[in-house]
Amino acid sequence: LFLLLDPCLSGKRIRRTDRAVVLLFDDSRSMQVAGPDGRTRGLRLLEAYRAAQQEIEKELREKSRLVFCRFGEFVERIRTPDDLKFDQDRSDLVGSLASAAGDFQAANLAAVALFSDGVQQTPDRPADASALEDLGVPVVTVGVGDDSPWRDLEVGAPDVTRADFDEAPVIVEVPVHAAGLA
Repeated sequence: LFLLLDPCLSGKRIRRTDRAVVLLFDDSRSMQVAGPDGRTRGLRLLEAYRAAQQEIEKELREKSRLVFCRFGEFVERIRTPDDLKFDQDRSDLVGSLASAAGDFQAANLAAVALFSDGVQQTPDRPADASALEDLGVPVVTVGVGDDSPWRDLEVGAPDVTRADFDEAPVIVEVPVHAAGLA
């Protein structure tokens, strides 16, 4: 009885060119910061990518087409990661992800892979990770940087009060926080 209904199996095959994966590389000046070994973050990024390049690109090219982009103040297409100069003044992680997702949404964007040191350099707009939930595509991050702890000295806002005594007319309190320093 089932065979009399003439069953058939239909499906949709996704061609490699139907989907795109954007590889988004940080091209800002923060990638020029050298670690204790003297190698910059940008150099470590390129070395790590080249070491796994064939495996990464082979896997991704089987199911999608690759789009290489760099970002800093803006997102721009590049031919290969070797075109990176690490010379852009700012690094807008969230804005660049949103821009890339918007620009390539019509190309049936499958995912965005972000290669960065994670330094957000836009003082007028702080990083808001909740904005990434609205992108509608998976974001894979590949971090590059130095594993050694940061050495930082922070001087906070001073608090100045005037005393009623003649010997000490002004009291100044300045909060200081040291990380990684003796």
